[in-house]
Amino acid sequence: MQAFTRPLALAIALAASSAASAQAGGFDCSKWQHNEDKSWSAKEPVEIGGQAGRLDYVPGEVYRVGEQKNGLDIAKLLDANCVKP
Repeated sequence: MQAFTRPLALAIALAASSAASAQAGGFDCSKWQHNEDKSWSAKEPVEIGGQAGRLDYVPGEVYRVGEQKNGLDIAKLLDANCVKP
């Protein structure tokens, strides 16, 4: 059960943030590059953390919707919070 708690808590915290308020919560869209193939890359080291733990994202790694890092689909959250229609 604990294996699901950390990713779920991070996902809920990130999904609850809007693009405007995300920066205050440590989720700053300006630190991410939305690539031509719709994947995402960090422009600089990004740390996302809270009570459930910490996830580190580094430049050079590519994140695509459906792929998870420690149970978190960061690309899906970036699409939801950072892509302007």
